[in-house]
Amino acid sequence: MKHVCMIVYTNYSSDARVRREAEAVVSIPGYNVTVFSLKEKDTPRTVELNGVKIHELDIAKYRGKSGIAYIFSYVLFTLLAFVECSNQSIRKSLDILHVHNMPNFLIFAGLIPLLSRKPIILDIHDTMVETYAAKFAGRSSRLLEWGLRLEEAICCRMARHIICVNDIQKARSSDGAYRRRKSLLR
Repeated sequence: MKHVCMIVYTNYSSDARVRREAEAVVSIPGYNVTVFSLKEKDTPRTVELNGVKIHELDIAKYRGKSGIAYIFSYVLFTLLAFVECSNQSIRKSLDILHVHNMPNFLIFAGLIPLLSRKPIILDIHDTMVETYAAKFAGRSSRLLEWGLRLEEAICCRMARHIICVNDIQKARSSDGAYRRRKSLLR
């Protein structure tokens, strides 16, 4: 049995793309999927839905307007996911890690699997630079943009496979941030 762990900073039940990907993987004979996601209610739950095990971490989605609080929410989620992902890796119940961005640095939750040479997929749903600039218009700076581009490049280099959702992201491969790879689940 191959154990796939997905990490996603969203509510699993409302993210159709993540659900479809998880259900597609679990439909492959010999694969199971555990998803670490945000909690949807006051108390985090662990449930199974269409063969996918969803383990909600004890943090809800941040919906405020503070850029600092937004980033703090991402960092806290990453730390919680790191603990869970490390536990799975140590128990040998993690063969593949699939990280859905935003943020890209969720990939750091997979440091233990990375050190254990487990394949990591970084699934780029949105580009951090453009999304952050749109969400916090007027508050961006060149230093912040440079930092986000550096974060993106580091995270992409940590991944063995990268999934881009559109041609704009694919075109960024000329920057060296994205690499073309074969599908991991063939």
